[in-house]
Amino acid sequence: RDYPELAEKLDWPVHGVKISDTEDRRTMVLEAEKLWIEIYGEDTVEERPYRVLYDEKYGVYMIHGTLPFFYGGGTAYMLIEDGTGEIIAIWHEK
Repeated sequence: RDYPELAEKLDWPVHGVKISDTEDRRTMVLEAEKLWIEIYGEDTVEERPYRVLYDEKYGVYMIHGTLPFFYGGGTAYMLIEDGTGEIIAIWHEK
């Protein structure tokens, strides 16, 4: 995966925005949710619980929402660089 290349193809490539603490997954999720609400609106909270995945090869976290099986639509996603907390990209599937 080439994350910078991917980020440029998404809804909102992000430059200079950071998550304060990549050591604490709860902090990452809370800060991600705050940004999603700012961009996509209050309905984002309906995508709880959020999942946090880690790509060891690239040192990147992916946080994304979940929906019940029967629920149509997509969820919010965010890629975060480990260590620096820099947000690589934010997008929402439809």
